[in-house]
Amino acid sequence: MKLRHILWCIVVSCSFHSLHAQAPQEADTPLSRYGVYGNLGLISHSADFRAFPGVPNCCPKFQSGSGTGMSFGLLYEVPLSPAWWLSLRAGYDDYSAKLTTRESELFSGGIQGEFEHRVTTTLSSLGLEGMIRFAPIRNLHIGGGLRAASVLSKDYSQVEVIVAPVDQGVFSNGKSTRNDTSGTIPNANSLAINLLAGISYDLPLNAGGTLFLTPGIQYSLGMLPIISDYDWQANALQFGIAFKYAPKPSVQTPPIIPETPKVETPVIVEQKPAPPVVEKKKPVLTAAVSAVSIDANNTEQPLDKIEIEEFASTALHPLLQYVFFDENSSEIPAKYTRIAPQRSNDFSLRDFLGANSMDVYYSVLNVVGYRMKTSPKSTVTLTGCNSNEGAELNNSALSRTRAESIKKYLTDVWGIAGKRIKVENRNLPANPSNSAIKEGNEENRRVEISSNDGEIITPIIIDDTIRRVSTPVVRFLPRATSEAGLAGWTLSATQEHGLSTKFTGTSTLQPTLDWNISREISDARLAGRINYTLTVRDTEGQTATNSGQIRVEQVTLQKKRDEKLADKLIDRYSLILFDFDKADLDRRNQSIISFIKKRIAPDASVFITGYTDLTGDEEHNQRLAQQRATATAQAIGMKANVTDAKGEQQFPNTTPEGRFYNRTVEIMVETPVK
Repeated sequence: MKLRHILWCIVVSCSFHSLHAQAPQEADTPLSRYGVYGNLGLISHSADFRAFPGVPNCCPKFQSGSGTGMSFGLLYEVPLSPAWWLSLRAGYDDYSAKLTTRESELFSGGIQGEFEHRVTTTLSSLGLEGMIRFAPIRNLHIGGGLRAASVLSKDYSQVEVIVAPVDQGVFSNGKSTRNDTSGTIPNANSLAINLLAGISYDLPLNAGGTLFLTPGIQYSLGMLPIISDYDWQANALQFGIAFKYAPKPSVQTPPIIPETPKVETPVIVEQKPAPPVVEKKKPVLTAAVSAVSIDANNTEQPLDKIEIEEFASTALHPLLQYVFFDENSSEIPAKYTRIAPQRSNDFSLRDFLGANSMDVYYSVLNVVGYRMKTSPKSTVTLTGCNSNEGAELNNSALSRTRAESIKKYLTDVWGIAGKRIKVENRNLPANPSNSAIKEGNEENRRVEISSNDGEIITPIIIDDTIRRVSTPVVRFLPRATSEAGLAGWTLSATQEHGLSTKFTGTSTLQPTLDWNISREISDARLAGRINYTLTVRDTEGQTATNSGQIRVEQVTLQKKRDEKLADKLIDRYSLILFDFDKADLDRRNQSIISFIKKRIAPDASVFITGYTDLTGDEEHNQRLAQQRATATAQAIGMKANVTDAKGEQQFPNTTPEGRFYNRTVEIMVETPVK
């Protein structure tokens, strides 16, 4: 809400008072009142998040916070009857608070200690509130209403501090604090809306009943999250005082009513009635929509609810050892995550919790820098390559400059000694992609990273939580009847905790619309209902709608523990990416296979799926995916079975890294929990 909107509301309120004051007052009707108010609030924040968007923090979860804040402003009250009042206020509100949570950790030197995550917020708003109040007895008012405000300040500062033992424990950066940052809260809502409820009592200050001192208590409940799509609200219990003035209306002289002159009776001339107007019949327009699920055979099944189940999981993310460059350029592309030197001490592999393999890959330079810093005897070799086409033909100098740009990042940001980084260059890579196509040239414009220490480029293994959905694809069946013809249609589906989709079209309504929700279930709180609505518009400007609901139930890890439900561990592994058009298991993949075999229990079930990129024809890709999955199953042993082989993509096929990560095999190991 803009400030000018708030001022406009105040002007409208004053105009309403002016009209009200001009009306004759009944003897028992109270007078309108103006005044000022001030409150002291006890602020409480309810939260369910681990970090601000884009701000590093290893906090398991913030759940609550507290603080104190002042609010003040102007008020205007008008009686609707002797017992009912309309109260309007415009003013400033401070709802800053501090959120903390503690976590145990093993510090440097083997010391078991505890540290505290702290986030201090500075939050304030300027807004307008309206309340309807009832006076069960004279001067005692009970009421409720709504406040809408524009957020003025939305700043934060955060830090993680060791609280026990105070004198011994330090983080990996050698300090007792880390992740010390501040700034504007990312993605913070610019609008604040609160439900209000309160009680107050008017104490007369003079015999004329024009001055009042009003103490009161009010509770404010936040309705919008502080950060969009986050579960974080600010509430307040406010103790306040108001000073009010009720001016008495001036006595007005009754107007003189002139004598009504005599009016002669007019001559009535009979007129013929006008012919009746026949209204044009509106063309018929109707809308209907339903939802069904799709089984493995693409057969439609009735859909009453969707069940989402959580499983404990270990995820293995392969680390692609290539950094790709734009054509005829040696500048590291912006898609790769880079940090400032002072932030390198706060970098942690735990930051990849919940990330996919592509998110991990884009931070490959930081992973290499972090591992070299923690393994001081390790060295790396950076081999610059080019496409050997066009401006890059035989341009080995460009290849070397590309490798030098990565070396500079590792030395400047991570403090790696230059003698530990060897730079080499060549034209095409030793194992090039197909140079006859544009995609192959893109993949050959790269720097390859190798090391004398296998730990530098080993996959990243993270304990995580995954979620499986009983209905991966929801199919909507929209229908419409339009005598005038359709001009446009929209089908939207939304759910309280973030699931949403939208389809639009013009004159042709598609008979089926499929929504793949399996890619949208990373949020930890998804229980609730999905509401979907079809809206159609015809060429006459008419609209028609139809809606439906789908129940969403969530079986969390905590629920399975509390209710002793059957459970299982689901581990996901991806092999280090296969070379272009290859199905061979190289040395890197063999080491991953050995790691996986050691983690397969006798009662575990193993499922293997092969993938390819979209380069080449579909039949060839299907065979190649099958070969990759079969080779992996044979390497694991008899416990493994090929369940699927897909010549399709997991990641976007438009980038070289996306195509490399699509040349993979996914191994799923399910182990019952006893």
